[in-house]
Amino acid sequence: KLKLTVAEGEKVVVLKQASEDPDRKKQQVALGLPREALFYNQLAKDLEGVAPVVWAAGDMTTGQKACILEDLSHGTIVGRFFGPSHPHNWGKDLATGPGQPAAQEVLTQILQQGARMHAKYWQDQSLPAHEWLRGSDWARGEGRETWEAARAASVGHWDKAKAAGKVAAWDPQFVAVLDASFARATWEEYTGAGRPW
Repeated sequence: KLKLTVAEGEKVVVLKQASEDPDRKKQQVALGLPREALFYNQLAKDLEGVAPVVWAAGDMTTGQKACILEDLSHGTIVGRFFGPSHPHNWGKDLATGPGQPAAQEVLTQILQQGARMHAKYWQDQSLPAHEWLRGSDWARGEGRETWEAARAASVGHWDKAKAAGKVAAWDPQFVAVLDASFARATWEEYTGAGRPW
């Protein structure tokens, strides 16, 4: 956290930056971590209320990224609503503190924001031109090898979670939907004439 002096007084912000470690930089480039800053600068500005960014910069070729964000430590940690079986909650105390909003209220806000984002960019033919966007090459029908690798990694994680009993408490219908989605996800389906973009 940083404390800044601005015209209105003091403001607490959070600095989020990429590692300077040379080995980590390679990973940052491979994972495309700077895309967060590029999203803030190029797309989020058109999405009211979606990003608490003050300033951001990123470079996909070097893996460098720096984002100055509003301090949201007073907010609600939404992942706790997904219960102890959710991977981000393993080993965490999920007790609800006083004054915390109800799960339905928070999830409704999340879904509404997601709907606004999708509505803004639905079938927007300019998105694949943003080469930093994950999957933009796939939307152009390019990069099959990386698409197949990403799909294989996702299926592997899903199979591992099921084998370890991590999804045992999940709704069986939801698990079945995910199983069917993974089974149907092929490069041909993804890039075929029936795709929604």
